[in-house]
Amino acid sequence: MRNPKAPWLSTRFVSLSPIQFDTFNDFKKKLGTYNSKKPKGQPRDRSKANTQYTTNGNSESSEKGLSRGSFEHQRLLYMFAQGGLYPLSHFAISPVPWLENLRIISFAYNLWEADDRTRMKRERDPKILDVGWTEYALPPRGSGLTAISTVHLRIKENSVLGNPGRKKQAFAFGDTEVLSKEDVTARVRQLLVPPKEGTRSPLLVLFANKDFPKEVFASLGVDSSYWHKGIEPILRPMNSTVSRDLPSFSPDNRPGSSKYGRSRSRSPVKGGKFPPRRSSPVRSSAFWDDHKREKTSPVFSVDVRGMFSTMTNRNLTHDFVIDHAISLGVPDVILDMDAPVEKRDKVWCAGNESRLIGNMWNAMASGNAIDDQRLTRWPSSGQTGMVVDERDTVEPEEIKQESKDSDSDDSERDPNDYGQPVSTPQAGGCQNSKDPYDEDVFEDDW
Repeated sequence: MRNPKAPWLSTRFVSLSPIQFDTFNDFKKKLGTYNSKKPKGQPRDRSKANTQYTTNGNSESSEKGLSRGSFEHQRLLYMFAQGGLYPLSHFAISPVPWLENLRIISFAYNLWEADDRTRMKRERDPKILDVGWTEYALPPRGSGLTAISTVHLRIKENSVLGNPGRKKQAFAFGDTEVLSKEDVTARVRQLLVPPKEGTRSPLLVLFANKDFPKEVFASLGVDSSYWHKGIEPILRPMNSTVSRDLPSFSPDNRPGSSKYGRSRSRSPVKGGKFPPRRSSPVRSSAFWDDHKREKTSPVFSVDVRGMFSTMTNRNLTHDFVIDHAISLGVPDVILDMDAPVEKRDKVWCAGNESRLIGNMWNAMASGNAIDDQRLTRWPSSGQTGMVVDERDTVEPEEIKQESKDSDSDDSERDPNDYGQPVSTPQAGGCQNSKDPYDEDVFEDDW
């Protein structure tokens, strides 16, 4: 085997995270998917693994690529809390010293689905039926995300409203409180708005609603525009002064038992060819500078629905938290697994849904790398690389037209030039399983 080219610095990647291979053949298949198929002189990564996650004619990550990197950041946070990352430099992370003090809140709400006002009016004044949240402790070693408390508040002014086709579900984790919009707003602000002064811990907010999250938070007195999307600044802080200003934490980084075939799952590189440094640490540094200047505790947000969409590799249209939780096999007392599939998501309760959101995050963050996790959960996705749901939208016309041109050279086709395809399911919604790592030819000369 020839000596490989000069290795890339780990900081050149959007994310680096562990991936488990059971056999050497599995590792060989995975490595084969990174074989380059790009024409000479073009810097863009056109390998089977990465071609749909890069864009702009070079190696910049597309939005889908960045979403995959964000998904893997959740795995890194989970594994770090479990003591499963060693040494940290291999994964280009240096977590903030106050990580143990991070507060995790999963937040849910339900809007009035029969609201027929214009979109502008619905954004300006969303009709919120209820809100709910669950506070979690960072998953300690040997256990998953632990729920500390769950709250459910219904808004008195909208209590007579309901959602057609779905019924109110009893709150399973305590007593529902019916409060005025003003009182609900005060409670939510107390939960989510960091004080200007004081030592309140940084906050991670998990949410999964697709409809007007920014406007809903604003209606509840919370300006979410300054929240940082994702958790990269937690894993890769650039401003040590800010870290010292917050509560200290010295994690135990002793290595655990090493497993055969542990490697790193690479998300596409960010930036052009051989950039001097990644751009995201600069954004992280600016983020910390802002909070140091404002003397506020930082707030990070993670779209759990977006994580689910990224892992299933499809656009979601049939879109209820309970439905996605069932797809993930999330265990919870509020899920009636004996009910027919078509009736499981016919209920609503933001308090219960907040618990599901946290459990969904835990299920995905504690799993294997994104592609392997998808194949394990949905074996039929191996043929297309996506999870099929007959309730999602049909194929766009431009995708159907592209499928007619199947004789064209794969190296000349760019999946980012058209919308996300949605496969039409076979009877029963299943297809024959095929390993996404299978390659007819594996090049040993690498």
